Amino acid sequence: MTPPFAEYTSGHSAFSGAASQVFNDFAGTTPFKATLTVTIAKGSSKIESGVPAADTTLSFKSFNEAADQAGFSRRYGGIHFEQADLNGRTLGRQIGDAAWNKAQTYINGTAPTPTPTTTTASTTTTQATTATETLTTTTDLLTSTT
Repeated sequence: MTPPFAEYTSGHSAFSGAASQVFNDFAGTTPFKATLTVTIAKGSSKIESGVPAADTTLSFKSFNEAADQAGFSRRYGGIHFEQADLNGRTLGRQIGDAAWNKAQTYINGTAPTPTPTTTTASTTTTQATTATETLTTTTDLLTSTT
C-alpha cells in the first residue's frame, strides 16, 4: 500500500533531524555518556496481534543515531526512498539549528523588539451581489448574507 502523501521529502526524517539537532545544541554534545536502550516486549503492539514476534531492543548512542533510525524506518517500511530520508534529515538538522539559534536570542535578550505600527482605516466600496447565501453551523448560530 502506498501512503496518501508525497514521497519527497520525508517529514519523519525532517522532524527527527530537527529534534536531534535541538537536543544536541541543548546538551552541547553529540554522543550520550551512556547508551540509551529501550526494549519493546514481544506481542506488545496495540494494533497487530503477535507484533513484535520477539522482544526487540533498540539502542542509541546519540540523538543523531536515534534520528537516523527514525529515517531508516521510513525506508524499511517502503514509505520513502533513500534520497527523501537523507535530505529530510539534513533539512531537519538545519531547521533545528535555526530554531535553537532563534530561541537563544529570546533567552539571552538579543531578540529584536517589534516596533508598533499604526494603521489607518480605509473605506472600500464594492458592488453588491444579488445572490444570498446562508451559512449555518450545527448550532444554527452563524448566519451571513452576501
